[in-house]
Amino acid sequence: MKKISYIELSGILLSIIISFNCGINLYIIKNNCNVNSWLAIALSYLIGFIPLLLTLYIANYHEELNIIEKNKHLFGNYIGTLINTFIALILLFIAATLLYNIITFISHEFLYRTPIIVSAILLVAISIYASIKEINVITHISFILMFLGLILFTLSSTSLITEIN
Repeated sequence: MKKISYIELSGILLSIIISFNCGINLYIIKNNCNVNSWLAIALSYLIGFIPLLLTLYIANYHEELNIIEKNKHLFGNYIGTLINTFIALILLFIAATLLYNIITFISHEFLYRTPIIVSAILLVAISIYASIKEINVITHISFILMFLGLILFTLSSTSLITEIN
């Protein structure tokens, strides 16, 4: 297995963070917390640094091992297996949530005459094909798409400056 660079890993993480925190999640937090919404958002960002620091510590531990072996080496066989299972479940939940949000968005905005199941099958097939490829291919693509997304976001945001009163 080829190693990925920290820039490519941070590109994937940034894409996941942006997709979770833009728009809908902040709106849900603001509506549920009402007055204390900004406190809840700031607190969630502070609490989010704990897994980030743990991830950076584990990534720098033994660079020749993969994440499953690192967790078993750091935390023992039993707890390492539990942590690996927990990480796999979290990643499965994140993947299912992102796929559901993307499929629903595409079906409602662009393919409103196409059944949702057809869009879902196509997107899941593309996701399975991408997951079969090596991690280098996925990280290179996500890194390129991150820059394209940032360029499009910057262009759309700067074009709306004239509309601000």
